[in-house]
Amino acid sequence: MTEQLDIFAALEANERAERSAHLPRTFIASDEYTPQELADAKTAWWDEHWHMKQPPAPRMWEHSICQPFGSGTAHSVWVMAADLGCRHFNTDCYCVGDRVYRAYCSDCQWWTPIAGHEDEAIRAYHDHCWPGWRSLPICTHPNPEKPPKLPADYPQEWQVTGAPILTHRTWPGTRNVPGRSPFGGYDMADPKCLEKI
Repeated sequence: MTEQLDIFAALEANERAERSAHLPRTFIASDEYTPQELADAKTAWWDEHWHMKQPPAPRMWEHSICQPFGSGTAHSVWVMAADLGCRHFNTDCYCVGDRVYRAYCSDCQWWTPIAGHEDEAIRAYHDHCWPGWRSLPICTHPNPEKPPKLPADYPQEWQVTGAPILTHRTWPGTRNVPGRSPFGGYDMADPKCLEKI
C-alpha cells in the first residue's frame, strides 16, 4: 500500500512540474505572475529539492498570514511574502535584506509595490481599491473580543460588503486585521496613531 501512495505522490509531483515549468524558481519583482502561480512555483521548487538534506532557502514568494482574503467580494486580496534574509554567518555578503511583502487585487489584477512590512502593502492595496479610506471616521474598539462600534455619522457608502474600517489602536496592536470590519473587510489601524510610534 505504501508503494502505491508513493507512486501517486510522484505522479502528482510530475503533474505540478509540468504545470509550473514556465514559472520562475527564484525571487522575482515582476507583475506578470498571479499569486497562485507564485505559490505553484514554490511548491514545484520544493518538489525538486526535497531530497537534499539541507536545501538552500528558496527565497520565493509565498502566501502570507490568512490568505487569500475577501474572495467573493469586490477587490479580494492576496498578500504574499518573500524571505530575503541573510543566511551567511561570519562572512561578508551582498544579501538583499529581510522579509518583503506585496498585495494583489484579484479583481483588478494589480500588484502593490514591494514593501518592507505587511501593513505597508495592505495600506497600498487599500489606497488602490478603497480610495478615501484614510478619511473614514474612527471607530471605537474598547474590547477586542467584541466588534468595533461605528459612529452614528458613519458614511452610508462605506457600509458595503468588504469595506474597511479605521480604529485607533496603540502599539503593539497596530496590525491591519482582515475580516474584523463589521462589513467583512480589514480593520485598519488609524495611520495618525502610527505616526506617534
